[in-house]
Amino acid sequence: MKVGLMLPLGRPWASDEADRIERALALGYSSLWLQEWPVGVGPPGSRDHGSGHDPLFYASSLSREYGARGAQVGLAVIRADYRHPYITARAVVSAQTFGGGYPLLLGLGMETKTPEAAEQLAQTWQVVHSCLYAEQPDAFLLPAGFAPPRMFLASGKLDLWSATNYLADGWLTTRFDPRQISSIAEPIRQRVPHLDIIVQVFWRIDLVEPDALYRGRGDVLQIGEKRVRELVRLWREAGVSGIISYAPETPGEDQLKLVADIMQEEG
Repeated sequence: MKVGLMLPLGRPWASDEADRIERALALGYSSLWLQEWPVGVGPPGSRDHGSGHDPLFYASSLSREYGARGAQVGLAVIRADYRHPYITARAVVSAQTFGGGYPLLLGLGMETKTPEAAEQLAQTWQVVHSCLYAEQPDAFLLPAGFAPPRMFLASGKLDLWSATNYLADGWLTTRFDPRQISSIAEPIRQRVPHLDIIVQVFWRIDLVEPDALYRGRGDVLQIGEKRVRELVRLWREAGVSGIISYAPETPGEDQLKLVADIMQEEG
C-alpha cells in the first residue's frame, strides 16, 4: 500500500516546503497531492487556502521537479463545479506537458447532495475523459505523444459510477471507515476489476496516546499509533491501494516518519 502527502497551496517555492517534500520522498512517500480551493470560498489567506495558487500550475512544477525521481503528482480533487470541462481538460494537458510529460493522478469531483449536482459531475466527467482520451478528435486537440492522466472519480455514489460509464481508473475517497469502503468497492470492481482505491485521510497523529481515536475540531481525526495500524490492516483487506496523508497543520518529521513506517510494516 502506497502513501502520498497532501501539500498546502501556499508558498510553493519556500525552502521549508521543499525540505518537507525531500524528507517525505526519502521516507518512501510515492506521491505528492494538491487540492482545489476555489477563489471566493471563505476568507483568503487562511491555512487551507494557501496563497491562492492554481493547483494545476503547481502540479506542473512539482512533476517537472520530482517526476524523474519516480514521484507521482496528484490532484485531490479538481472541482467539477468550478471549471468548465473543456478548460479543465486543456489545463490538465498543459500542466502535464509542461511538467515533463509524466501522467498526473487526476481526481475529479464535487459535492453531489442534489440530483442536479450529481448530473453536473457526471456530464463534466464524461467531457473531460473524452477530451483526454482522444474520444473527440474534432473538438479537442492533444499534443503528439500525449499519455492521458490516470483519472479517479471522487465519489462513492454508485449511480454516479454508472452515469460515468465506469470509465475511472480508480476511486478517490475521503472515507476512513473500511467497512463502508468495502461495500461500495465490491460492486464497482465488477465493472472495474483493477480498481485503485486511494483514501484521503484528514488526521492528526497522537504521538502520546496510542489508543486515541476521536473527531476533533474541524472534523480532524485524532488518532494514535495503535489505531493507525488497525486502520491500515483493515484498508489492506478492503483492497485499498494507497492513502493520502493530510494533516491540519504542517506535519513534522516525527509524524511523516511514523506514517511511512506503519505503512511499510502493515501495508
